Amino acid sequence: MKTFSRIFLITLLGIISVPIARADELPRHGVIGLAVAPPDTTKPDDVHTNPPTVKTVAPGSAGEAAGILPGDIPLELDGARVTSSTEFAARIGRHLAGDRVPILISRNGKELTLSAVLKPRPYETSPDAEVIYSSVTVEGTRRRTIITRPKAPGRFRLSSACMIAAA
Repeated sequence: MKTFSRIFLITLLGIISVPIARADELPRHGVIGLAVAPPDTTKPDDVHTNPPTVKTVAPGSAGEAAGILPGDIPLELDGARVTSSTEFAARIGRHLAGDRVPILISRNGKELTLSAVLKPRPYETSPDAEVIYSSVTVEGTRRRTIITRPKAPGRFRLSSACMIAAA
């Protein structure tokens, strides 16, 4: 069975009214606020010789609140081994804001179990456009829509939306 992705680009004239979504209309994906990469980025991740390592912790992030520090090595996430920095990021990305994520780390040779409550992914912003969040229902599933409407008046004051849906 093949799965195809469709991308729809819709240009709306400025006269069409689009309702502004409430912030709680659809849950946001969670973020932890960590940059994780192997110590030697010229070599592939290897849990024994070049393990995924926390490079930076964003101030005010879920990672900071959990007590994660630069240099920590994530060993497990949600009870499953972490084998690469890419896998770590992908697994965090499957969670929603507010999810509590258990993380087993190695710090200076000692294992610690920490728990991070993920923060919501920030809303998209633009100094040149109004960003409008809403949703549509496709085959019984709600999908987020993000519409940008330029703030500058003029001939090219058109809104656009991009929706990506799996078929």
